Amino acid sequence: MQINPEQFAEIVAGIKRGTEDGKKPDKRRAPRVEQRSTVVITFVEPGTTTSSNNSISVTMRDYSTRGIGILIRQPVEKGAQFVVKIQRKGEAAVPILCTTAHCRKINANLYAVGAEFTCILPEAKAERPDDVSEQQRISAAMLD
Repeated sequence: MQINPEQFAEIVAGIKRGTEDGKKPDKRRAPRVEQRSTVVITFVEPGTTTSSNNSISVTMRDYSTRGIGILIRQPVEKGAQFVVKIQRKGEAAVPILCTTAHCRKINANLYAVGAEFTCILPEAKAERPDDVSEQQRISAAMLD
């Protein structure tokens, strides 16, 4: 994937803002940028959640160059995969396959999920979330 200089500058500026807020240093592999917004995720494997529909709205807490943090009302197993579309300023959303790294219960009705970006999906595949076999093939190829 290639990004233009303006997109790169926008990303770097966001990461710098996230690291210059006076909080103690984060020991993560990549700096996080706090971003509270609602996003729709689509689970790759049916049955991963208790939802009757594979697509659900969640709250994005933060993101980095390596992954995303979300808040969700149900537990998600480690290794579960979902597609999230990240909106870019003035451009089409980018569909990204994510793999759940951890799920932590916050309270009786809320879980904090951390997921790593696995790969960027072609737009045609992201529009067909029922094409599970192709997404599993991509995932398996990335993990091998």
